[in-house]
Amino acid sequence: MGRQGTRRAPSIRTPAFMLLTSDLQAAYELAEANNVELVTDIRHDHWFVIRDPDGNLLMVCRE
Repeated sequence: MGRQGTRRAPSIRTPAFMLLTSDLQAAYELAEANNVELVTDIRHDHWFVIRDPDGNLLMVCRE
């Protein structure tokens, strides 16, 4: 029944958290200036995605 051996949870590519900001451009520039890994640029003038040091995706959104 089932596979034997070690099973791992599936990798999730959806951002784990959504962080809100009133100034999306300033937040993007701050992340860029601090060498944060930018996964996307600003999309639809509403959000962008970064990766934290542990590899988690975080979405930064305009309020």
